Amino acid sequence: FFTCDGWSDLAAAEQATCGGSSVERFAQQAWRRPLSADEQVRLQTFWESALQEGTPEEAVVLTVAGLLQAPAFLFRVEHGDVENMQGNAIPLTGWEMASRLSYFLWDSMPDAALFEAAQNGELSTVDQVKAQAERMLDDPRARAAVVHFHDQWLGTTAIQGISPVRRVYGPLYGLDPTPPLDTTGD
Repeated sequence: FFTCDGWSDLAAAEQATCGGSSVERFAQQAWRRPLSADEQVRLQTFWESALQEGTPEEAVVLTVAGLLQAPAFLFRVEHGDVENMQGNAIPLTGWEMASRLSYFLWDSMPDAALFEAAQNGELSTVDQVKAQAERMLDDPRARAAVVHFHDQWLGTTAIQGISPVRRVYGPLYGLDPTPPLDTTGD
């Protein structure tokens, strides 16, 4: 988590500096995008307030708890790239495209390569998105996400709770088609 080594051995002032930079880096990863100038000011103000009220470690815990309760973490908010509207369509920003790809193909947040592609503006063309999608589909996480998607969509896990009609399929499996028990709702 920390951007420095030996957090517990640092002096309080160094812990405060390291904690502040670590919290800011965490916010960018948790929110899956860079913070706006206003968000940076609010985060810095919150951090400094928490630091004045307790130890650097307590300030880190409190600030991270706040970041994890923010709508930017809990929801994938997409505002789009309004400056590059194409008719009535608003294209996604690179950061939004990275999140959309990763949650669709991996059921998880973007990895370092996807964050880097977003930061470098390498998710703005169809070919760039296709290259990242192909890279992601080669990853083992993609298989689990695709299976999960189809399980949700088709309700395939519910099939385990369905028993075949014994009167029709019993003889195929060597079962008596008329067992001595109540078969109502079979």
